[in-house]
Amino acid sequence: MRLTGFLRDLLACRGHAGHGGGVCIIRPDGIGDYILFRPFLPLIRVMFPRLRLTLCANAAWAALSMRYDAGLVDKWVVVERGRLKTDSTYAADIFGTLRAEGFDVALNPLYSRDYLSDILTFATRAARRETPQGDLTNQPRLQWTVTGMLYTARHTLPSSGHFEISRTHAFLERVAGRPLAFPPMAWPAEDVPPPSSWRPFVVFSLGASVPEKRWPARHHAEVAAWVTEHARLDVVLCGGDDVRDLAEAIMARLTVRLPRQDAPAPSENGIAGYGEDDMGSDDNRPRVVDAVGTMPLTDLPALLRRATAVVTHDSAVYHLALACGRPTVCIADGRGWRRFTPWPADLPGLQGHAIGNEEGEEGSRPDGVCRHSSGPIVPASAERSVCLNADGALGPIDNVAPTLVIEALNGMLRP
Repeated sequence: MRLTGFLRDLLACRGHAGHGGGVCIIRPDGIGDYILFRPFLPLIRVMFPRLRLTLCANAAWAALSMRYDAGLVDKWVVVERGRLKTDSTYAADIFGTLRAEGFDVALNPLYSRDYLSDILTFATRAARRETPQGDLTNQPRLQWTVTGMLYTARHTLPSSGHFEISRTHAFLERVAGRPLAFPPMAWPAEDVPPPSSWRPFVVFSLGASVPEKRWPARHHAEVAAWVTEHARLDVVLCGGDDVRDLAEAIMARLTVRLPRQDAPAPSENGIAGYGEDDMGSDDNRPRVVDAVGTMPLTDLPALLRRATAVVTHDSAVYHLALACGRPTVCIADGRGWRRFTPWPADLPGLQGHAIGNEEGEEGSRPDGVCRHSSGPIVPASAERSVCLNADGALGPIDNVAPTLVIEALNGMLRP
């Protein structure tokens, strides 16, 4: 944070702020962060029953929230992180929009606060601006100290060894000043049955926030070949246009596949790119469907819920698949271990028990593989999930061998 930029932003936040605008939740962070936070929206409505709820949302996932949170959120203020950093006029407009709402309360639940979440919270000029005391992951100490002064309250939360969902719950209890029930982790279901022509399939999610988190094409292809040839299931590759090269490299290594559809049309179930011609055929051979770049994020929960299993190297899809109750293999490189992956088997809101290689004492890590049960989320039956870490520590994601993923899938798919 440059001093001149900080002063410029403070001046852009000036002006009279009214009241009666309700509660503003500041969430300019990533898709996975929103998915982990989403179960707490009903809890916040209970905490502030007579106040309107506004969500300051990252444009990357705002449409997903608008589709699934319409009964919980009254209004969205959508922000583009990149423009907030580089376009002072855009930033001033966003700050002015937040101030004009006249919020009574502004909550920034981020444990690892960053500058954008801090300045957006201050821009609300709410009488109550609360946040966790947090850590220095996203800010140098001097900046963290200065931006911390923009709040009316900073709450001390458990530090090491705590899963992010538990930490958010602890923050909201501090805000409420009383114990709060832990919300269920289930993602809301849509009452849309799949077409009768759909065959069982495994989703391979290829997206990731940075290239270093992407599993190599050769590994994906080896597992996809096993799924089609031995498990006798279709494979659906999904992700954004940014993983187009990865999808094409996977397809080039496979002999049983469908060409990518460049102009998908919505099917009878409302999911773009998936009609009877894709998932159903007189040909009984399993195939690989390249759907990368054809599906909006808003349709991903419906696809995951219909999957037999999910393979992903993206923690956001891992969180969403578990919330949808799907058996999931997450391929990780050790980032955010215990904070973001894996989901604890004893997490309130879930049921189930660890099934091997459980964590040891505080600060320790398991050897190689951590397995746990996702529990009966949706549907209500115990379904296993596996988080594969590169040797139990931060390391290249290539180190996770395809045989480990095949072994995990084999255990999940057996009757």
